[in-house]
Amino acid sequence: MNLQTFYQTNFVSMVDVASHYLSREDAEDVVQDVMTILWERRDSMSFVDDLTAYAFSSVRNRCLDRLKHETYKREFCRRTLQAMRLDQTWQNMSNHSTVANEVEYHEMMNRVDHAISQLPARCRAIFCMSRIEGLRYREIGQSLGISENTVECQMTIALRKLRGMLMAV
Repeated sequence: MNLQTFYQTNFVSMVDVASHYLSREDAEDVVQDVMTILWERRDSMSFVDDLTAYAFSSVRNRCLDRLKHETYKREFCRRTLQAMRLDQTWQNMSNHSTVANEVEYHEMMNRVDHAISQLPARCRAIFCMSRIEGLRYREIGQSLGISENTVECQMTIALRKLRGMLMAV
């Protein structure tokens, strides 16, 4: 069976399996990723005896990786918010101006979000993968098919642009 026939025969079933772990849209993305990897490695997959079992296992593993990563992101956000709250509490204790600090905090967060949204798409994606998802430059490079040096250059550009946008306000 060639991969095109395999894809047409198994796509819906693999998405159904992935949907047990993820949203339908994410499940379709995972299945597409797995099928792309199978296609790219088609010449070197002679070790696979049962392509169907291999593909379904790959989909399941990719879903579990995504769930693990989502858990990491939530934990990162929770810790970041906790640190911000601690910082905010410290400021409140020193200023006694809780309402003004809260407004200033929300304004700053809005400016940061807006500044990030203004970055070029690839630069923004690399920045978010590094700072929000916590990926290392090597992992980002592998994920996007670019060199670690390119990731580093894009991060430098992102940070310079963000500093410029946030200092100008």
